[in-house]
Amino acid sequence: MPPEQRGTPTQAVLLAALDEVRELDRPLGPTDAPETLDADYHLRLRLRILGTRAPGLAPPRRTAASPAPMLRPGTAEEASMAPDTAERLDALFTEWYESTGVPFTVLIARNGVTLIHKAYGPRSISVETPFWLASITKAITGVMFAQFVDQGLLALDDPVGAHLPGFPVEGDQTLTFRHCLTHTSGYSGHMEWGGLHNPWLDNVMAHGVGYLQPGRVREYNGMGMNLAGVAMANLAGKSIFRLMQENFFEPLGLAHSGVIDLGGYMYSSAEDLARIGQLLANRGTYGDRVFFSPETLDKLLPVELHTIYPGIYSEWGAGIASMRQPHPRAGQDGLPADATLLSRNVIGHGAASSSIFRVDLDNNLVIVQTRNETGADYDAYALRLYELLDECLRPWRAQTGPRRFSDRFVCVHEVLPGEAAQLLTEKGSLLLVHHCVRGLEEVRPCKHQQQRVFLCAHRGRALMHRVELLHLAQ
Repeated sequence: MPPEQRGTPTQAVLLAALDEVRELDRPLGPTDAPETLDADYHLRLRLRILGTRAPGLAPPRRTAASPAPMLRPGTAEEASMAPDTAERLDALFTEWYESTGVPFTVLIARNGVTLIHKAYGPRSISVETPFWLASITKAITGVMFAQFVDQGLLALDDPVGAHLPGFPVEGDQTLTFRHCLTHTSGYSGHMEWGGLHNPWLDNVMAHGVGYLQPGRVREYNGMGMNLAGVAMANLAGKSIFRLMQENFFEPLGLAHSGVIDLGGYMYSSAEDLARIGQLLANRGTYGDRVFFSPETLDKLLPVELHTIYPGIYSEWGAGIASMRQPHPRAGQDGLPADATLLSRNVIGHGAASSSIFRVDLDNNLVIVQTRNETGADYDAYALRLYELLDECLRPWRAQTGPRRFSDRFVCVHEVLPGEAAQLLTEKGSLLLVHHCVRGLEEVRPCKHQQQRVFLCAHRGRALMHRVELLHLAQ
């Protein structure tokens, strides 16, 4: 044990765990860690003292419907991306590592198809290496909270006092879980008072409620996440460390992840984090496991907070942030001032470690890079990554295959001014968009004169136009 941990609670927990070691008929697992066993013990004691019965959280259910996309190897064509996407990504990441010397791992996938999954660094770094996720942990806390919302155990606007003693349930100082998860609680700091390793953390925090202004100020912090974590643990009847492992990590197949504190101390491999991203892209389902419904996810997505809390101008969800990437030429070359790379519907979270976690819900694109430090020219390289993905994605959007609406097949393609693009379906070329300019599209149908072609109105973003091809049933 390092000298700085001697004579500390960490040492006491380890010694107590060693004293209780028993022979098991199974291999040791993550929930056998001394910290987890200690938290389990104190939660049982707490519930007994409070006379509280935990209703329990059901595990993710299996669905008989068609499985949702799971991460799998595949080609760029299968992912509906430019054929050279993987090669261009690899070249960029190789340059990024060689010029900065900061190791990292990446996984980028579209429609569940992995385009690249690779480690960049010394031989000691592999794709299984866990990295510090820092505040990406907050987004993952929100995803865990979604299961409680989905099962009716918690709601965003529930008063914290309805689930934890010592907090008001009415009046101006009533704290809700929405306050906790959107940084509008009035609390500050990260991992204060021992964080989630303090079994009575909520009792300490309740003593400061009289000084808070929930819904009237916004201060970025990790303590709101931890307070939500205490409520989740109490309802589940499991310590937060066991809960995250048994009801989240194991069902999702995360093999290289762990939690120290919900405010910003989780570690994970790129693939583990990308699975969480794909779960969000699938709107709550991964394979045949349903963690929560699309309707539940909608409740937790970022919103303009001033629509709920007047005077607070920030876009935030339940631990989930809007990660919209401004276009570097926004306001120039005919692009509107609010033009973006990728879609406007990108969620995720930033990180003090500079790890990347972004999910483009419109394009079903998951972008993950795990690292422990920023390094030189980080912003420039990150921007090049988003530009590359936008370029590789945009011309191939039409090739995701036709979608059936009643008796029609609809194929959608978006083009920017001055671009030429060929619209394809499984039956081959149907329409050539010869040219696109502001307010005018010149369209030339190909051989299929029986096809009906519709040009839809401007969508109000980035001068993008939607071209729909409807193949009517004969």
